[in-house]
Amino acid sequence: MLRGIDQRVLQAASVVLLLLVVALVVASGLLGSASPATVASAMSGMPSQASVQGESATPAPRPTPSDDPASEPARQAATPVPQRTAPPAPVDVIPPDSIAAVTSAGDGLRVRSEPGVGEGSRKLEPLLPRDTRMFVVDGPVAADGLDWYQVLVNPRDQNLFGWVAAGNDAEQWIERVDPECYDTDTHVVLIPAIEYVACFGGEPIHTTLAFIEGLGPLSEGNTAEGFLCGELAEPDRCQATNDWLQVPNYQVYLGGDESSWITAEVAMPWEWDGILRDLVPVPVTGGRDAPEARECRVVDRETGRDLIPRAEAITRCRMAFVVREVDGQR
Repeated sequence: MLRGIDQRVLQAASVVLLLLVVALVVASGLLGSASPATVASAMSGMPSQASVQGESATPAPRPTPSDDPASEPARQAATPVPQRTAPPAPVDVIPPDSIAAVTSAGDGLRVRSEPGVGEGSRKLEPLLPRDTRMFVVDGPVAADGLDWYQVLVNPRDQNLFGWVAAGNDAEQWIERVDPECYDTDTHVVLIPAIEYVACFGGEPIHTTLAFIEGLGPLSEGNTAEGFLCGELAEPDRCQATNDWLQVPNYQVYLGGDESSWITAEVAMPWEWDGILRDLVPVPVTGGRDAPEARECRVVDRETGRDLIPRAEAITRCRMAFVVREVDGQR
């Protein structure tokens, strides 16, 4: 009698085991290609770590054109994180010596002392509004998930030298634009320097100038150090390696009556000093992007350390209009 009961118990256990195997096979087919962790958690009724991360993690906030951390939390709280439905359009590389401009999406663009948004990269002021034009010096350099360009912002406007971000995944903050090469109503010396260099480089230009003797920025005891170094270091410790180029040393008259003269400043090697005739228009040959610009530096006399980045000294020297011939004389 007991042996018969044992046989029935074994048969029932075999049936139960078979049903469990079938159930496992069916469950495996329903779960498809799920990972072992997901399968295990589904069977245990607990969410897997992978599913928790997939449902609750949110993308890092995108940097803004001004990359102002103080404004980011409020913006993120007020605006739901957009879901990108298509890959961003590729942004063309902007080559050196080109002109770039701030786009409408980049309105309020920040200039920084270094590429990136870390502590070593100082924020420069002011922010750049839409359509601000800049001369591209270097880049792109990748930092903090963005591409950065080293630029000189139009000296007639903000006059900043530093790095700007090209944009994020969704927006382009700067774009390459055509330089404004020539305006028949504008004297060649008055064409904005960044536009001139982007258009003509160091090509010689023939024009007419009337020099105003004694009124150059370095006349009457003024020095290049006084102009360049007032905010950098004590002038007696500051040295400009090309003072006549870094601070244009002559003023020229371009028209108008005495009460509203149109004037500009030009550079000339010191050996030309003393040969000019006051306010007599003479044909000249000159141009920007002088070869000497590649040697420009502003350094501490005692340590030899650069007081401004060497790239900035070189770029600013390239902007000077240098007179090479006066009335056929070299």
